Amino acid sequence: MGAQSHYLILDYEEQLSGAILEIGGDNGEKSTDFYAGFAYKKQQFSFHTVDINKNIYNRTKELAKKVPNMQSYCTSGEEFLKETFPSFNEKICYAYLDNFDWNSHEGTPRDEWPDWMIQIEDEYKSRGVELTQENSAAAHLTQTMLIEPFVADKCLIQFDDTYGNAGEYFGGKGMTAVPHLINKGWNILVCDNNTVVLSNF
Repeated sequence: MGAQSHYLILDYEEQLSGAILEIGGDNGEKSTDFYAGFAYKKQQFSFHTVDINKNIYNRTKELAKKVPNMQSYCTSGEEFLKETFPSFNEKICYAYLDNFDWNSHEGTPRDEWPDWMIQIEDEYKSRGVELTQENSAAAHLTQTMLIEPFVADKCLIQFDDTYGNAGEYFGGKGMTAVPHLINKGWNILVCDNNTVVLSNF
């Protein structure tokens, strides 16, 4: 499904109602623009987009000014779910988790990394965060566990940059969060080389 995988919500929009949550605003993938447009046309949904990167936040903040039922936040997904979302009295019907970058070059000499990967790691270091695959997976698991108390009766959770062979193994950002949800009875709807989507119905 690749970069267009966020379109999956269109297949389930008649079954869903509540809040759309994006953790990790888009950086060229157009996911935020898509969800904003979707929410603008479908007023029964609210849309919350969260990113700790100020540049991404500044762009999504401007977009939110045009969409009455959209809000943008400059914080981590964990802090948003702990400190902010509980006050909204909303249920999450769709969560799109695409934050805490996955360093596929981990384990190779840094001077062999592409420039964009080095820039990303430097940005994380400036925030005092170590960019590792373990930390990325841990962040997505923590966010998933914080989302669980707020899921709607019908909810989808989508992990970008996640891959696997359903029932055997998972890799990428959702490598620990996906098995966690499966153990809780969630069902896999999509599992390909870039995204995994699960539902609780």
